[in-house]
Amino acid sequence: MKARTLALVSVLVATSTIAHAQLVPVPKVRLRVGYGSSDSFQNRAGTRVRLQGPEIAADFLVASVLGFDFSASPSVVLGGALGGGPNGQVYRLLGTVRRRLSDDPGIYGTLGVGFAGASGSSFSGDNGAVLQFGLGFSLNRIPGPLRPILEINAFTGSSPQTRGVFVGLSGGF
Repeated sequence: MKARTLALVSVLVATSTIAHAQLVPVPKVRLRVGYGSSDSFQNRAGTRVRLQGPEIAADFLVASVLGFDFSASPSVVLGGALGGGPNGQVYRLLGTVRRRLSDDPGIYGTLGVGFAGASGSSFSGDNGAVLQFGLGFSLNRIPGPLRPILEINAFTGSSPQTRGVFVGLSGGF
């Protein structure tokens, strides 16, 4: 009897989760534009600097299972592009998982793992593994088809050039 009740509850939970996932359309592609700063590091002249600039990123949905959205997520940071700080780039390629944490307001959590490389004219390039931790806040009150989200992402890894915090807006279609 206990096993049947547990099985019935499991089927009901799975069915409602799948039904909810099918009722809430998930964008196949989400583009993000933001701005951020790396951790401080020493450039070739021996000065402590931060790589600051715009970030351009995309999330390409690979699968959506039980409310978890799995994506391939490339990004580039264009350090020094808006003035200030050294000129350089950070390239990241991550596998990310996004999950809605709350319906009202729409709050999302993101975890990612992957690889990042940094290069620039005034500092030694570096690359290695990187982790992403993020929060997103849905801006559903803004009309339009993009379903915008305000995102705050922190990256950590072996290199200070690839670590940092970035804030941006994303929209999906």
